Amino acid sequence: MLWYSFYSSRLAESNGMAPWPNRIPLHHFASDISNVSILEKVLTGADVVIHLARKSLELTSITYEKNLSENYWKYNFQATEMLLNAMLTCSVAKLIFVGDAFANLPNEDNFGLSEDIHPGLPETSFLLGDYGESLTKAELLGRSYVGKELKDGKTFHAHFLRPTFVYGEGHTKLINALKTVCELNNGTMPYAGGSSRGMLQY
Repeated sequence: MLWYSFYSSRLAESNGMAPWPNRIPLHHFASDISNVSILEKVLTGADVVIHLARKSLELTSITYEKNLSENYWKYNFQATEMLLNAMLTCSVAKLIFVGDAFANLPNEDNFGLSEDIHPGLPETSFLLGDYGESLTKAELLGRSYVGKELKDGKTFHAHFLRPTFVYGEGHTKLINALKTVCELNNGTMPYAGGSSRGMLQY
């Protein structure tokens, strides 16, 4: 699903901040980002897209979802490519891409969550498998669009954020995953002991 939004002037005023100009409308859209015609309709007239749509990481290896790997690539990489192309078609000049701090970490490495340490693809396999690889390659694809000229003469700009796990009200996936792991281990949570940080991944 695609979500993009703008803060309204009323929100700013209620917090004692200087209000946004009235010409900035508040729009919230939820749309299937694999449908180009819907994408172009939603993006027409937009200035900024906050892209945080993705196939989320399955937190345990136990899943009833068929084609999990295929869905990671479809909804993380291919959908991002469709969104980027629609943004160029509709001359939307600004993108905020919300990635994942753990996506591009290689196996046996939990030392660095920094863009300076991991600016691209790891030399070995991805710690988070197809989820990590598809999301990292989606980010790198977005980076390759930066600087492209749009139809209206503007230049495409983007910001790429890599937050750690985002948890909010109503989000139960992590809690349910932890319960499943505990149920499979006689009510206990397994952990990796020892002093090697390389063994204490994620």
